[in-house]
Amino acid sequence: GWVQPLEDVEKWDASPQSVDRTYWALAHFPQDGRGSRMVSLLDQGPLLINVPLEKILLPEGYGEMMVLAGHSGSTQHPTLRSPQVTNSRVGRATMHALTVVRRMQWCSLLRIAWLELKPLTGRKHQLRAHCAAALGAPLVGDVK
Repeated sequence: GWVQPLEDVEKWDASPQSVDRTYWALAHFPQDGRGSRMVSLLDQGPLLINVPLEKILLPEGYGEMMVLAGHSGSTQHPTLRSPQVTNSRVGRATMHALTVVRRMQWCSLLRIAWLELKPLTGRKHQLRAHCAAALGAPLVGDVK
């Protein structure tokens, strides 16, 4: 799968492909099957998100957006209306992207988690795309 438990964090931390950065973010996990499944996976320890990304063009004036490779992005962004726009790709077709995610704190009332995010590759908007699309938990305050 795209999201899997990570048994050997040190192996990935020492990887030559690692960009050696750590970020912290608040993410909202919806109260649905997918959100609950990811919360229970994060209860067990860190996760490795291994999902390629691709860049799509948004309607005029909105720029571009990173989405999971093979997904149009139309369900991820409210301004996308035309299927022709969502099929426009920029640059390379897909970009390999790896992120280690560890839950630091959990607020069950709001279903918000404080996450430690370690990108092992340095793709533009990798963390926001991995949280929103792969985990199903968009970053709090993220409007892209």
